[in-house]
Amino acid sequence: MDEHQANGNDTWHLAPTDDTPPHKPRIKWNALALACIVLGILLFCAGWLSGSRGGRIYFRNGITIVTHEEMAENARAVDLTFANTFSEITVDSGSGRVVLVPTQDARISVVRPYARQIDINENGATLEISARSGNHIGLFNFGLSSHGFARNRGDRTLFLDLNFDFANFTLRNISNELRVYVPASVNEINVRTYSGSINMEDINTNSLNLRASSGRINLTGGTHSNVRMQTSSGSINGNAYFTGDIYARASSGRVSIQDNSTSHSNVNNGIRLGASSGSVTFSTRAPINDFSYSISVSSGSMRVDGSRISGRSTSGGAGRVPINVSTSSGSANLNFNQ
Repeated sequence: MDEHQANGNDTWHLAPTDDTPPHKPRIKWNALALACIVLGILLFCAGWLSGSRGGRIYFRNGITIVTHEEMAENARAVDLTFANTFSEITVDSGSGRVVLVPTQDARISVVRPYARQIDINENGATLEISARSGNHIGLFNFGLSSHGFARNRGDRTLFLDLNFDFANFTLRNISNELRVYVPASVNEINVRTYSGSINMEDINTNSLNLRASSGRINLTGGTHSNVRMQTSSGSINGNAYFTGDIYARASSGRVSIQDNSTSHSNVNNGIRLGASSGSVTFSTRAPINDFSYSISVSSGSMRVDGSRISGRSTSGGAGRVPINVSTSSGSANLNFNQ
């Protein structure tokens, strides 16, 4: 009889089993990351040497790739054809410079910023242009876009920007200028920027309102009847024909107005210039007999036609055009027959 049966023990002595799962090869993440970096560098170099500067990948109904060159081509002036002829333009810009220049064309056209969304809206005889802020930082940029430009529509598309341009590796907006070409039919212009300068050249207006929260204002050329310019942080420079009221004030920055007119037939409220921290200069080709002026300074000098006047306030003249100049910290200068 078997020994196990004799002892009444049905248990068999089995060899121990190994429950350890089979070994799986571990992924070497460091090596994989290094390989991806090397591949990225090689692709970058290949793209750069072949003349590519990157582009944009759109994710909508699949994937659409637009090269940098195509984007630059599409960023040119966009002609706006509407039913009405516009007499007024309103521009509201979140950031970046706004430039307004004249055009012989009867239509308004806009050169959009490279990395910002533009909305165009027709409101009777007024064309409203809104430029929202947009960032284009470093090598990659991911966000929403309406292909950079929208007319009365709000569809937005996901995109990924690839930037292969060394000159554009910055931590600020790139090609962020909004340029508007203004036809002669427009005689009223309103521009506001929250962070950026305003430049306007050789355009005639009956009503002009320029306001920059953080940025300078430069007005060059043209004839203007009623002008209002204001900055919170930045200087104001105006060199044009002013035939009516002028209001210019800088909270932090200088104000300099060169008036090329010899007569001011459209004056109602007069010329009012001020600066909280900065100098104020007004020069005109018209004679002093056309004006009555009042100057006040808290800390700074006063000069009229180069002659220094002592004290903190002065007034003079008996003309029909009033001039009021005030500064909190800075000098005040009036120059006539210039």
